[in-house]
Amino acid sequence: MIYTFLSGEGSDITIAFTDLRSGSLTFRESGEFRFSVDPRVKISIDPGVAYSFNSSVSHAVRAEHEVFVSDDEPRRDLMMFGCDLIEMSELSPGMSVPLIKCPGKIVYLMARSEVAAGHPALTARDQVREVTS
Repeated sequence: MIYTFLSGEGSDITIAFTDLRSGSLTFRESGEFRFSVDPRVKISIDPGVAYSFNSSVSHAVRAEHEVFVSDDEPRRDLMMFGCDLIEMSELSPGMSVPLIKCPGKIVYLMARSEVAAGHPALTARDQVREVTS
């Protein structure tokens, strides 16, 4: 899992963990790691490691599963970049999420690859533009 703490920047979080991966050199070893929250930093935890996060304040957290890309990319059954945003209409009182923009260069490169691949959503939108022009 990959975690990003989106609120409470500068507050401290402690991760307590135990390695439960059989065959690991650190099997059954436990430890703690303390860090200050920064929404630009991602915490990655390998499968088989038991863990808990402890903090004195509440946090908005993004949890991501690692996804492995297949040779048959780009896939046409997935939404186009930017169309999969989730509205965060209800946060805990006093909690705010930082605005972290994807760099324009990355958005541009992703859009170019989607156009080059003939993504159905782009193709349909382009056809509408042609009809209305």
